[in-house]
Amino acid sequence: MGRAVRRVSCVRTTPEKRMAHHLNYRENAAQARRDADTATLANVRERCLRAEAAWLDMAEREERVAAARAIREAPRVIELI
Repeated sequence: MGRAVRRVSCVRTTPEKRMAHHLNYRENAAQARRDADTATLANVRERCLRAEAAWLDMAEREERVAAARAIREAPRVIELI
């Protein structure tokens, strides 16, 4: 009748990982790259590469935000001391 299609997930997550998603953007990007490297279909490979780029963008954004927050909050810490 129909052929079974196995969908490749670009990122496999658990509930714990979803709760701490901001901590593992780079891990998700690495998983997406591994999935892209093992994909046999071009569209799946392209989707996984787009996912990798998005995860890396989120990681870089999170790092910029954390650095800006640290700079912004540094005077407050000094005042508290």
